[in-house]
Amino acid sequence: LCVGGIGAWIAASLLFDELYNSVAGLGRIQFSGDVLDTETSSSEPVNFLIIGVDSALGLDPDDPASFGREVDPRGNSLADTIAILRGDTVGGQAWTLSLPRDLLVEIPNARVPVQKINASSLIGGAPLLVETVSSNFNIRINHYVELDFLAFRGVVDELGGVPMWFPAPAVDQRAHFAIGEPGCHVLDGEQALGLHLCAHHALVLVHRDVQLRGCPCWSCLLYT
Repeated sequence: LCVGGIGAWIAASLLFDELYNSVAGLGRIQFSGDVLDTETSSSEPVNFLIIGVDSALGLDPDDPASFGREVDPRGNSLADTIAILRGDTVGGQAWTLSLPRDLLVEIPNARVPVQKINASSLIGGAPLLVETVSSNFNIRINHYVELDFLAFRGVVDELGGVPMWFPAPAVDQRAHFAIGEPGCHVLDGEQALGLHLCAHHALVLVHRDVQLRGCPCWSCLLYT
């Protein structure tokens, strides 16, 4: 519950608070027809589909995050992270629901109807992903937010970093990620992206076989 509450708070701050102004100049994804239901009253809950894609577009070719990645000529990418943020504008609350990227669903009009949900964004871009989520879960999506690697870095930096607890030193040379001391560390955008890339490589937790987890220390909870 604590992790979910913190995640919802971060997501809500991204979309509803000062951070909105700092990212307002970013590019917009065009939707046609009625894929998004953007007409809502001030008293209705609002659903945001928040996507993290595995695109290194805009990064330097020598950047570790660009290693082994090619830009799709259509501009489409696999969805690494899929989450629905529901905001209650009247009660001032927000909840998040994460959808596993390997979840098998029916993708509308796809040549192979049943596939992993993250494939829908590669097949038909953001509009098909929105349609897939809406049709499979009977939920209307009002707004869409997509973050690639470059945007992910920027958002983490705008939030002032992400606190993580490391029970042991950690290193991944391929992702250029290293934590020298155990304990609570506030990761900046570059470090947070490096940690994400460690999921694709071999993150070595030095001295013992342990798992990373959200930071439990009071200082980090207060920081967020």
